Amino acid sequence: MKFSVVGLGNEKNQITLEGLEVVKSADVVVVKTALTPTVETLAENGVQFVSCDFLFDQADDFSDLDKKIEKFLTSQQGNIVFCVNGSGSNDSTVLRLMKKHSVTVFSGVSQSENALKKYPCEGYQFFCATALLNAKVISTNTPLVIAELDDKFLASEVKEKLFEFFDEEDEAIVFGNGRPKKILLYELDRLKKYDEKTTVFIGVKNLTQKKSFEVSDLKEILRVLRGKNGCPWDKAQTHESLRPNVLEEAYELVDAIDSGVIEDIVEETGDNLLQSYFHISLAEENGEFNEKEVLTRLCDKLIFRHTHIFGNDKAASSEEALKVWEKNKAVEKGTVTVSDSMKKVAKSLPSLTRASKVQKRCLKSGLNFELIEDDCSFEDITEALKTASQVDKEKLLGKLLFKAASVSRECGMDPEVALNGEVERFVSRFEKAEKENEV
Repeated sequence: MKFSVVGLGNEKNQITLEGLEVVKSADVVVVKTALTPTVETLAENGVQFVSCDFLFDQADDFSDLDKKIEKFLTSQQGNIVFCVNGSGSNDSTVLRLMKKHSVTVFSGVSQSENALKKYPCEGYQFFCATALLNAKVISTNTPLVIAELDDKFLASEVKEKLFEFFDEEDEAIVFGNGRPKKILLYELDRLKKYDEKTTVFIGVKNLTQKKSFEVSDLKEILRVLRGKNGCPWDKAQTHESLRPNVLEEAYELVDAIDSGVIEDIVEETGDNLLQSYFHISLAEENGEFNEKEVLTRLCDKLIFRHTHIFGNDKAASSEEALKVWEKNKAVEKGTVTVSDSMKKVAKSLPSLTRASKVQKRCLKSGLNFELIEDDCSFEDITEALKTASQVDKEKLLGKLLFKAASVSRECGMDPEVALNGEVERFVSRFEKAEKENEV
């Protein structure tokens, strides 16, 4: 169905002339509520309308109210105009209609206008109170306007939602019921009066006063740390100097994952995120690349390699999905031969892991791995080590470890995990022996 939506503004006579003409030409005019002064403009212009106020008492909650209003609207015939307070485009019922029907909005004065007149800003977030409850992310870096906080119970739900991002004692300003009133967030459900005009404004806090943060805060912190009056250590860093940190933080995240302690995983994931944005910050300062380029390259890669999701390939299992990924990766990297793919295994990987990856790529070629691998046995190598020169010892030891990686691969085990496990067991054995031998 097709609907025209007209915003009535916040007070009488805040509808636009265009909106009024649309209303006058309608076959059926439905107002969301007739209990506010905005509808007086319709009455004074001789417009007959039907109110949805009778549906408010029938609805279980605001989501159910939106459903009931939609059903009521779709039962009408002819040119239907739905009138709501505010601008029209941000109303929760209108947002629902937009998902299923063709909707043209003729905006009135936004319900955020009162707040923005008092606290003007370049940009702001706007939510109807009911829509805010379903918001996954609320930025703390942009002023927030919440409209249609029309009862105490809704105010209580909104308050709990806001506590996910703001502190209980953060300041808010309430508009719509007389003079603007400053309150603390925990007082949001303690007002004397709530109605369709009740609007809340929350400003932006200083970095050091925030409860929750987002990527833009991390970027700002790095900017300050590397700025004129920043931290001497942070200012001295380069891509090269941070290289050890990248490896260390990655290993610490692996340790956290192995521990299974979620708080540790959260902390170490953050440390790894810091490393990425530290390099982005350095690159932007040097004119090398920027955040947008990094994210664009990453998103392009994910879409290109997941052609079983974003393209025509099929994958019914994780194994098939991995094959599609590898196929697309080879195209992306311009890998022609198996040797090419072996050379692209990162040299900075732990040696056992790199050996295992190279061996796996060799096997995918279809060539007989045994014919390529050195035919010396473990016994031959260990015996040769006894009399070998220092240079030959390094080569022989390399062969020994390469064979160990091969055995791990054949057993379906990660050699790094296996060796680390043995190190842990050795430490435990040593600790036990040490205690037994204490005087």
